[in-house]
Amino acid sequence: MSDDRKFVRRSACGYYHVYSRATNKLIGRVVNMSLRGIMLISEEPIEASKMLKCKMELPEEILESKLLNFDAESKWCRKNETIDCYETGFLIHGATEKDDDILKLLMHIWMAEKSDTLNLKKAPETDKLKIRY
Repeated sequence: MSDDRKFVRRSACGYYHVYSRATNKLIGRVVNMSLRGIMLISEEPIEASKMLKCKMELPEEILESKLLNFDAESKWCRKNETIDCYETGFLIHGATEKDDDILKLLMHIWMAEKSDTLNLKKAPETDKLKIRY
């Protein structure tokens, strides 16, 4: 599989579920996302080249939207034996300029949350610090 990505991917911080707009059925959980692609994990495999109409509830209102609607074409699917589920890569189609702005802000939130988490893990215990002035 070629890795010719032109957009930076961000790992999801938290649980973000993607549902079918047609059936309201869960498609999968977001692993990572870029402006043009998304990787989901799911219990069932998703065949390649399948076009899905998707929706994802946002953790908070972003640009006056609580829901992100997009079309996604599955490009590949593989079994992850370690966690006994399927990983599927999708190409996002037909995103509006507002959708792109929402995605940029969401990925910025994920990046900040990830950074905060890493900083907390690396922060020294303050009661053991000896600060001299």
